[in-house]
Parts: sequence; structure tokens; C-alpha cells
Amino acid sequence: MNTHTIARILAALTVCASAGILHAEPTFDAYIPANSTTIVQGRYSADTTPAVKIKSGQTVKIDTLNSTELNAADYTKVLKDGGIPLETPYIKETLAALAAPAPVDPLGRLTRVGRLLTGPVYVEGAEPGDTLEVRVVDLAVQSDFAINRTITNMGHPLATITPAPTARVYKLDRAKKTVKFSANIEVPFWPYLGEMGVSPSPEMGMYTANRPSKLTGGSFDCPDLGKGASIYFPVHVPGALFMAGGGKATGANGKVNYFGMEVPLTAYLQFIVHKNKPIPQVRAENATHYITFGTADVLDVVMRLSCIELVDFLKEKANLDFFFAYSLGCLAIDFNITRANTTGQLMHTTIPKYIFISDKPSYWYSGELAPKYYLPGNYFSPSKKQIPLAGL
Repeated sequence: MNTHTIARILAALTVCASAGILHAEPTFDAYIPANSTTIVQGRYSADTTPAVKIKSGQTVKIDTLNSTELNAADYTKVLKDGGIPLETPYIKETLAALAAPAPVDPLGRLTRVGRLLTGPVYVEGAEPGDTLEVRVVDLAVQSDFAINRTITNMGHPLATITPAPTARVYKLDRAKKTVKFSANIEVPFWPYLGEMGVSPSPEMGMYTANRPSKLTGGSFDCPDLGKGASIYFPVHVPGALFMAGGGKATGANGKVNYFGMEVPLTAYLQFIVHKNKPIPQVRAENATHYITFGTADVLDVVMRLSCIELVDFLKEKANLDFFFAYSLGCLAIDFNITRANTTGQLMHTTIPKYIFISDKPSYWYSGELAPKYYLPGNYFSPSKKQIPLAGL
């Protein structure tokens, strides 16, 4: 066995940090490390220089950083108070990114530290009028700690009565895939990227991170978009210019205290261009559900927009008229408050695939699901971690 072959075998047996066990790292065609040339703070814009160019069908390994939207001094203090050495991997890169000059926003919308985004990925052949599918092949947590933070006076349901802004460091058990929340509470891992989006067109202007957009994605903060999900984006500029960030070790719908279990993540994402197949807004699916979104700054409006998008989706998917689509939404589809944060409240509907009994199930992912699916009373047996066929 030659040296080259041995090296390839050793590379394949990479320790995947999120799982805490030895298994082969997913194959990838390009790699974007997180550094000063690949981190964009707080904005999506058509004038951002691509970090990498790939072809449709290729997979990119992307390192993402997460400062929990703290500035360098406050982030350093939180780490020190939590007993985290500043030499920990990814910390130096995060501090360097925070020390970089703040982006200039002529409209004055970037008034605080924005989410740290990695990219962009330029997908050859993606043009306006196409749809970009992003498949979440795998996600690896890159730290043994996570930060959950609460702020005051803005952004979440109890902001006005939160006594003081607080940031706490939580220890992660990457072998058990749990967050050590307290002495008798453990929260299971299910990592996801809080921020995934494509660039708006020059005519649309610059979009800020940390708020969702039905046209470009952005801060969806949706736990159902973890490993095994596909997200579909309308393309607005050549190459799409996709970026990602805001990694979470775990989180729940609502995101009520404004932040999840914030961590640096390594994502393995596959990019597929669907030519001449435009979609009106961002949609998604995973192995068990189709997913649609509604977003606005008032929850009543979010609910109405979510209903409209759901009805439109069901008209396309099942050839239903308005009444039957709206009725099915009442009978079989869950409306989930994804983000209870302003600005940019978000709701996502989860449409179970098993109700479409004539469908022939064909989906690219058949692996493990989020831990919540294996709880008593939910869809799947804890002893049989498999995905049921549609209609069963």
C-alpha cells in the first residue's frame, strides 16, 4: 500500500466532532475556511466577492464562526467568565473577524455586530429564474461549549421585563451529543445553521443578516433545517452567492430569548441548480415533511402570509383548489412559530409527506432524524430509527 493510498484512508477516517464518534468525513469538492478573507459581517450583497466557485452537484465544506453577535471585548469577557481559554480552536479566528472594520451601510441599518457569515459560494450556471437547492449533508459542532444569551428592551417576547442582559456558557458533551444545561437537565444535540441565504439583486439592495426574507433566506433559525434538509432558494444574481452562519448546537421553535445554543459549525452542503424552475419564495423539505415559510414584523401578519404560502404550495403540490388547500391546512398541517423575535418574526409550516398516499417516496436522505421524532407519542418508534414510507 503506497503512501498516497494510506493518506486517503486516514483522511476518510476523520473524527466528526458533532457525533463524537469515529466515522468517515463526508466527501467534498471545495473547502471554505473561516478567516478574514471569507467572513462577511452582517450583510448579503451582490457586490460580495465569491470565496469559491463550484459546479452544480458539488459539495462544499464550510467553516462558520459564531460570536453570538457580541463585540470582541464582550465576547472575550463571556469566554473568560465561562472558563474558556482564548486559544481554543475557532476562538482566535472569531476575535480576528470581530476586530475587522465594520461594514458600511449607507442606510444605517448595521448598528451593532452582525452575524458572521462565511462565503459566498458561487454556483456556476445559476441564473435569475433558476432555483438553487442546498442540501445539508452533515453538520459538525466545533467546540465543547455553547453560548446562550438574552438581551433587554428589544427583540423577544419578555425583553421589557428581562432584568439584565445575560450571556451564559454551557458545556457540551460531544460524545453523548448533549448540552449539559443543569445538574438534572440534558438537552440533546440537533445542530443547524441559523443563517443560510443567497444574495439579493443590485436592484433589491443590501439585505442585513439576522432577519429572514422570503426571497433570499437569511435568518430562518429553523431547527427543522438540520442534517438531511433541502432548502430551495430563488436565484437573483449569477452564481446565487450563497452564505451561511449562525450555527446552533440545538434550539427549539420560537427562539424566545433571542439566541440558541450558539456554536461554530462545519457544514457540508451540496448545491444543485434547477434550471428554469423559478419559485416565488424560499421553501424547504426534509425526509418527513415539506416546509413553507411566512415572515413579517407582526405575528398576525406572519400567520396570514404563512396561510397564503401554504395554500399556494398545496395548489401546486396536490392540484387542490383554495377551499381544499385551506381545509387541509386546518386538518393536517402544523403552524410553528420559528422566530418570536422582532424585527423579522417567522413561522414555518410542516406538511407531513405521509398524507400524500399516491406519492412514490424518493428523497436523497434516509439517515437519523432529530431526537424529537423518537419521543413517545411522536411519529417514530425509539427502537426503530427509520423513516416510514409515505402513506404508512
